[in-house]
Amino acid sequence: MNETHSTNVEIKIYNMQGELVDVVLEENKLKVNHFLYFNEDNSKMGTYLCSFKTETLKETKRFVVMR
Repeated sequence: MNETHSTNVEIKIYNMQGELVDVVLEENKLKVNHFLYFNEDNSKMGTYLCSFKTETLKETKRFVVMR
């Protein structure tokens, strides 16, 4: 792997009111596939937004926590 292929990565969780709930990841990562698991044990049931941001990409996905 070449260190020049790294990028800043931010993964943040927001509630539907737009309030930040959790910063899952905020660091420089190599551009390889990674798996990420969100531990919802401390989260209330409901709908959340997951914001994924790099230097070249910004994507937000909705997900639901159910018990």
